[in-house]
Amino acid sequence: MEPMPARLPKQRKVKHDNTRPDPQRPGLEKNISQALRFYRLKKGLTQAALGLKLGYDEDAAQSRISKYEKGNRSPNKRTLGRIASILEVPVEALTNKPGDSLSANEQHLLSIYRGIKALSPERASEQLRFLEFLLKLLTQETQENQ
Repeated sequence: MEPMPARLPKQRKVKHDNTRPDPQRPGLEKNISQALRFYRLKKGLTQAALGLKLGYDEDAAQSRISKYEKGNRSPNKRTLGRIASILEVPVEALTNKPGDSLSANEQHLLSIYRGIKALSPERASEQLRFLEFLLKLLTQETQENQ
């Protein structure tokens, strides 16, 4: 009798696993999970309520958000944008640590400041003096109204 050939282990098909951390963005999942929980609770939403607002079916809504908050799964860019919209925060607030994020107004002011810094030194100095003047006027107006 001939010996039976050794059986090779069955090859499994490897599927793309989008629940693994993204190697291009190390640590981002932890920041998103912490920020997501922080802003969801601040907004007064349950995991299930947020999931339903995102359009997940009733059976998966809570579970999906739970996976995001535990860092077991990362939302794609589109979903991240929708989450930010529902929570009424900029996307950057979800991708940074909750205490380190800038408000939308702060981000806008920072972009204005960067634009001024790109000007010639003389023109930048002139624009900054003008902004300081406006701030002084607004501060006086606020104090007079109190």
